[in-house]
Amino acid sequence: MNGISIPDAIGAGGLIVGLATLALFVVQVQLLRRELRRAEQTFADEQASVRSRATLEFITTTMERRHVLLSEVPEGTDVEELAQILGEVESDQARRRTLHRYISFYESLSVGVNTEALDIEIVDRAWGSSIIRTFASYAPYIRARRVVINQPTLFVELEQLAANLQRRRDAVSHSGDGA
Repeated sequence: MNGISIPDAIGAGGLIVGLATLALFVVQVQLLRRELRRAEQTFADEQASVRSRATLEFITTTMERRHVLLSEVPEGTDVEELAQILGEVESDQARRRTLHRYISFYESLSVGVNTEALDIEIVDRAWGSSIIRTFASYAPYIRARRVVINQPTLFVELEQLAANLQRRRDAVSHSGDGA
């Protein structure tokens, strides 16, 4: 008998079936990976959408409170008014509480952004300049207050957000330099 024996043919057939099964398995794994990436992207897109809606809701529902706070405490654009407020808060506890409510508003917003519960892009567009200006204006007071009350994390979320927003803006302005 010249040719392939039955056991060899069965072995070869088994090898072909095994290779075909392996090939199908590899294809299935690749398809599964692709579907997993799509599901991850869909989840990320949904999370971004939820974060955007939450941010807009926060901005909308706190707008009136922010305006009231802004009427009580300056953002820091008027240097004389800022100096007057900072002089008053040292001796006037009611004035200090008002200032703390104002800064705490931005601290709460900062916690939301820093934990990615709120969208930084929307916050930057809506109040980014105000956040940066507020922290810059009150930073000396905040840093001194941290020492006085021995609370090194006082308003640290606001400080981090203001720095992050400034870095984002600096990156955008440097990318447009034509370099």
